[in-house]
Amino acid sequence: MTSHTRSQEANLTNVELAAEKLVDKESMPRSVVFNFPWWIHPLWPALLFVSLIVASGFMVDSDSYSLWKVPRYVSSDLTLTAAISGLAFAIGLAVTTSTSSRNKSLRCVLSPTIIARCGRIATITFALTLVGYFFWIAFAIGRGASVEDFAAIIRLEEGSVGRLKRLSPPVAGLTTITQLGPVCIAMRVFLRRVGLREKNYQIYTVIAFALFRSFFYGERLAIIEVIIPVVVVFSVVSAEEKSRTRSRLVNFLAPLLAVPVLWSVFAIFEYSRSWLYYRNVVDSSFFEYISTRLLGYYVTTINNSSLYHSILSGRAHDPFFTFPVLWEAPGLPSVLGGGMVDGIGARIWWSNTLVNYANPEFNNEGTFLISDADLGTMGSVVYWLIIGVFIGFLYSSLRRGNIAGLIAYSVSFIGLLEIVRITYWVQGRYFPMVIAMLFIVYALNRPNDLRPTNRTIIR
Repeated sequence: MTSHTRSQEANLTNVELAAEKLVDKESMPRSVVFNFPWWIHPLWPALLFVSLIVASGFMVDSDSYSLWKVPRYVSSDLTLTAAISGLAFAIGLAVTTSTSSRNKSLRCVLSPTIIARCGRIATITFALTLVGYFFWIAFAIGRGASVEDFAAIIRLEEGSVGRLKRLSPPVAGLTTITQLGPVCIAMRVFLRRVGLREKNYQIYTVIAFALFRSFFYGERLAIIEVIIPVVVVFSVVSAEEKSRTRSRLVNFLAPLLAVPVLWSVFAIFEYSRSWLYYRNVVDSSFFEYISTRLLGYYVTTINNSSLYHSILSGRAHDPFFTFPVLWEAPGLPSVLGGGMVDGIGARIWWSNTLVNYANPEFNNEGTFLISDADLGTMGSVVYWLIIGVFIGFLYSSLRRGNIAGLIAYSVSFIGLLEIVRITYWVQGRYFPMVIAMLFIVYALNRPNDLRPTNRTIIR
């Protein structure tokens, strides 16, 4: 036998061994542990932010609102009205989470088929996310966006972000599928925690596009939407065979780091969005300016919703801000109409209202008083009770060690953190995630000859 032949046989043997190792790696069941830090429970953030709404309604006076150049519209009665709907939301959460397990951790044994399906789900949602960004870029170019528009933002020119946003608004049904990015990243991080580190480029690509949106379009929510699922999944899931010390450290530090991380993210993107202008107008440091402006985004929200309530409560109008997804979904506006208030589009009406009566730079409409004005107090209570039941159901599914529940709750958790400003779960940007959730439930529970299971052992 020649040396060349022996070399070929040796190479073939190495390839076969590598293939066997790969097959074994993918075909072996895997165990993971689901941990449940206290702050993951939806009641904690819900009660915290509802309390902040009530506190700001009672404690922030007219002189304080002058910091943000708005008159004070909120009153004690309106604050109590908002608290009623907030309480209904908390009750809905409490009812559906009261039956969930009280165990601190749960060991899950995942079949190879379940793991393979999770990988395919991550890849499909990743591909669709890229398609959405392709359409967004293509539409932007078609509407006249150029390299110079992006260069102007990089040069931090005043007003450059606004110009680009006007040239490339999102297109319902096409660019909206970029919102599958959070689902992809949540599933891919879950697989990493299981021990499968293939296709990590999907995580980095989704984060890169989210950063792109946040910087060039001033859409800070885009990066927050992909970071929150990473934090939730990383905190909940850990590989059983590894030490969970790091996970415990993350679980402990996450609530403590929330405010400084929020401030930092806000400051980074607000620099080009408003500081470039206001640094020549206001007599304050960058730290003071950012802190005041960030606080203003939250404090002025209940004031804005009080203004909305005082104008529209008891009047006929489309409940656009209570059900925005109905007017933002493809095809539905032609059936429901344009979402009108006083004969004009609801968003245009709201912008005009802020210009005339408040400060358009702080344009968040709010949550509890909006639904109360749109639906009446009883309708608002039912509305928030249903939302609370829905979020509580997702959490209970997570507590059972359900993968679909983990992914769904991780991408929904941001709604709890944003409940002061917007009702995230009825926004058009959330709808693609709901479709993805239903697909994940079907895919992971679809029977076949192998009958894959997701067995759990309570610890």
